[in-house]
Amino acid sequence: MDRLDELKERFSREPYAKTIGASLVSLGNGTAVLEMTAGPGLMIVGDIAQGGAIGSLADYAGVYAAMTLIPKDHTPAVTIITQLHRPVLLGEKVFATATVVNESRTSFFVLAEVRGEDGKLKASASVYFFKPKQT
Repeated sequence: MDRLDELKERFSREPYAKTIGASLVSLGNGTAVLEMTAGPGLMIVGDIAQGGAIGSLADYAGVYAAMTLIPKDHTPAVTIITQLHRPVLLGEKVFATATVVNESRTSFFVLAEVRGEDGKLKASASVYFFKPKQT
């Protein structure tokens, strides 16, 4: 099984991803795309998705993008900065696209965007991930 297939199988077992309703759309070399429909369990008063759920979607996209660049293991987040630009409403489908923009000896820096089906930016995130030593 190659690394991308391994990561796809791993994502299918992510308990919290199931909780928020996230699914993996695609994986590539340093990239990942996820989607999520904002369900009732993610709402705050006013039928707006709680920001942490949207940030979680961006985080998942980021970590899976980073993990495509290592042969095994996990890349834990060190710092996550999320900006919420527009509300995600009940029943709205959003897509998180993440790209590794810098890889150093010890870390990955990833940018993620969460957009609605209309292409409007809902949230963005910049995430540093620790790069484990590969033996």
